[in-house]
Amino acid sequence: MQKIILIVLIVCASLFSVAQDIHFSQYGNVPFYLNPARAGMMSEQFRLSANTKLQWRSVTAPYQTYLAAGDMSIQRKGNHLGKVGVGLDFMREKAGDASFGTSGFGLSVSYIKALNRFNNRFFSGGISFRMHQRSFDPDELYFDNQYNGLNYDPTLSGGETFSDLNFWFPVLSAGGAYLMRFGSQDEMTAGLSVNNINRPMQSHFNDNTIRLRTRWVADVSYKNAVTRNSALCPSVFFSKQGAFTELILGADYRYVKNFDPWLYKAYSGGLFYRAGDGFILSARLDYMNYKFGISYDVNTSKLTPASQLRGGFEFSIIAVFNRAKRQTNHEIPCPIF
Repeated sequence: MQKIILIVLIVCASLFSVAQDIHFSQYGNVPFYLNPARAGMMSEQFRLSANTKLQWRSVTAPYQTYLAAGDMSIQRKGNHLGKVGVGLDFMREKAGDASFGTSGFGLSVSYIKALNRFNNRFFSGGISFRMHQRSFDPDELYFDNQYNGLNYDPTLSGGETFSDLNFWFPVLSAGGAYLMRFGSQDEMTAGLSVNNINRPMQSHFNDNTIRLRTRWVADVSYKNAVTRNSALCPSVFFSKQGAFTELILGADYRYVKNFDPWLYKAYSGGLFYRAGDGFILSARLDYMNYKFGISYDVNTSKLTPASQLRGGFEFSIIAVFNRAKRQTNHEIPCPIF
């Protein structure tokens, strides 16, 4: 009985989350989706990425989130201290038997400015415009009017009327990011963004009072070289959307096995804590221009009796091309999960 009640609560939470954004545990692997200022903010010229997150498979129909993105940096001719970043992303999330979820695509543009001639301090500002579609399938839902007194009869009307089974809405976001390098390997990054500035309507009943809440996102990370081949990368991520907050803090340890650009290989592992929810275990393999990441959420919240400590897997793959410079200076880039 307790598990049934928790399933009902999760379904209700999914329906209530229409006014919230998607969440990833590997927030460092979806940089410009959370902050448009990070579009093109990289040493490489091109970057392609794909992310998948599966949650609550042990409790009910899994909550699924998919994101594919690509961005690039464009160096302005004659300007060695500034460049433009452009990014495109496509997303899809769905939950429950009725496939309740959101699909969409977006464009992010940023301008990245070197703050000195030594190229060790950078500031970036960016904006993004997205079009999202909210939809669900009411034929897969069960209503009390469909019970005839003895059992469920799918031929009976559910008695519910929805004005819009699917609708499109625009989303505007803006942000800033700062990067400072200390020596050849250590660096600090920080970002702040505000998403859903326009607060679009989010109702299947044409209720203008139900709107997507503005979401503030902030993060800070520091890469500290421990040895020539290793680095410790602590980070903090904070998000606030209406009454809902998310705080993730932890660290990632990284070891580079081979610095040869054509045989580059590195391993990393990390442990993070999401306040009030659980722990995140992460691992990543870098091989040449490809980065393969995996993480697992261990649930320790009040849903533990139903989830049995199981949260969900998250997978990511990133490919980068045309590096501005090879890692001959033994830089150790850190993933931020």
